[in-house]
Amino acid sequence: LKSVQGLKWLDSVTLVSFHVRSVAVWMFSDMEVMRYSHRSTPSFVLSVDTKGVPTSCAYDRENRRMVVGDSRGNLSLFDISMSSDEQKPMPPLNLIPRVHQKEHVTSIFWIDNKTILSSG
Repeated sequence: LKSVQGLKWLDSVTLVSFHVRSVAVWMFSDMEVMRYSHRSTPSFVLSVDTKGVPTSCAYDRENRRMVVGDSRGNLSLFDISMSSDEQKPMPPLNLIPRVHQKEHVTSIFWIDNKTILSSG
């Protein structure tokens, strides 16, 4: 993983770090484990196949999907349930290029099972 560009807590036990061309996700069982954990490898790594730097994400815990937005206005959809090797970066299932033209995607929310809302 390259240098950290940003951090976001998705909930009390899931930490996301944004890197150039990738996103790393750490999922802890509870806060006590995280406080005393020295784990240096993420639960999984997502490979963002664009020239943009990842800037935002939304996680659909029920369906184990994540959408990542980047600094070039792209949205990438990942199916986390297909994750098998935490050391190998997972490619996106789908890429929607330039949804926000060349503007940064600053936030993303799942509205329901099939719909996301993004701003930028």
